[in-house]
Amino acid sequence: MWTSQEGDWSQVWYQRLRLGEARYQRGREWVRETRQGLLFLHVAKSGGTSLDAFFSNFFPPQEMLPTDRQVRRMVEWDDQDWHRYRYFKLEWPHELTAKRSPPLHVVTLLRDPIQRIVSLYKHLRRADDHTQQYDSVRARRTPEQEAARLLPLAEWARLKPGQLGAYFRHPYLGMATIGVRNLVEKSDAELDTLLERAKRNLREQFAFVGIVEEYLQSKRLFCRTFGLPLHYAAGEERLNVAPRMPDPYTQLDDETQALLRRENRWDVELYEFARRLFAERCLALEHLPDPALDEAHAPPPPRNPPWQGRREHSIEALPGSGFYPVERSPLGISVRWTGSLPVSTLDLVAAWPARGTLEIHLDVVAVVEPERLSELQVRLDGRAPASTRWEPVSTGPRLVARFDLSGDIARRTLHQLELEGPTAEPPSPPGAPRDGRRLGIGLHRVAWTWGGTLATVAAGTPSAEAA
Repeated sequence: MWTSQEGDWSQVWYQRLRLGEARYQRGREWVRETRQGLLFLHVAKSGGTSLDAFFSNFFPPQEMLPTDRQVRRMVEWDDQDWHRYRYFKLEWPHELTAKRSPPLHVVTLLRDPIQRIVSLYKHLRRADDHTQQYDSVRARRTPEQEAARLLPLAEWARLKPGQLGAYFRHPYLGMATIGVRNLVEKSDAELDTLLERAKRNLREQFAFVGIVEEYLQSKRLFCRTFGLPLHYAAGEERLNVAPRMPDPYTQLDDETQALLRRENRWDVELYEFARRLFAERCLALEHLPDPALDEAHAPPPPRNPPWQGRREHSIEALPGSGFYPVERSPLGISVRWTGSLPVSTLDLVAAWPARGTLEIHLDVVAVVEPERLSELQVRLDGRAPASTRWEPVSTGPRLVARFDLSGDIARRTLHQLELEGPTAEPPSPPGAPRDGRRLGIGLHRVAWTWGGTLATVAAGTPSAEAA
């Protein structure tokens, strides 16, 4: 009889891969916290788009707060949204957000404040981005954009708070304390007090604080904080959309730089504190083993896994690295493209017997270069398959990779499935913007069967027990 591998032991692993538990150093104490989800407090032009793409590896789309809700002001917020989603990207101040949100892991990413301001200026000068379709965003940004387009950087930076188009001072300090817009009216002494409060918040309330200038190392720290396999940190999602523009508009002279540093000295000091905190946490966690091999906190798998079984997942439900966010095909099928890394990796939670055969089925619905599909390589826990074959199903080609089970495979409960193959830039339809990504295959479903035949996996239709 065929069985589907279910049970609490596997769900704990998936909870871990969905960022359920964090461990970090708070002062001299170690803290291990379990929360309902992740709250990414984002400051504009501080690497948020890149980190948001990284976080999309861990949550299905239906668990991520949509953009039209991200841009709402706090007074427009629907409190029921806290219960609909598990991942939130918001530009709200921490202390006000914490009063309304359920228990969430709070994370942020900071950038050198002067470089952030220059990047903001470049961003405001370019064409309107997709968020301009929202009235609340357009009302805030249009005066800033018009001022940036009319003035060189040196003049734009000297607009005083309250002048039309002036940039907001102290966003990092505001994000960590009471709110961005209120801080320009504070005295130096009040800002000094808020700075100490912000430092305390970063140290005690933020499970993770990353640094844009240490982006890859930041992702390593994030993985170690949340007990994730380190292959997630290998990606390079950084998206720089600001165009190169000629001088004199973007030239930052020494006098303007000194002015920006002086006017934003509280943000500069908070950023330097964050860098020290980041270095301390990296040092404290760097000695730990790769969490891919650390199963101490997972319940033991079944002692005697069934000698026959099957399991299948939509690509939306499987965590992994090297994949782009979920898209919909013209037929409405969920697809995740490989290609953001040379090797894409999926984490499979499974307990298999020590002998017999295992077949892994990959349903492909789109390929950039179909003539090179045969070059796709698959590895399970570093091992090449004993054989592979391609078979047609209703959604497209299916790769079936057969592996010989062993005692080494049976001792693991978290398995890594690696996909490597050719990538290319997709062609653009006439009149459409160019898609600058490199894409490989568009994957829809992953299934595995052991001790049996291919006939047990549906040919292109999700099973009732698909996760």
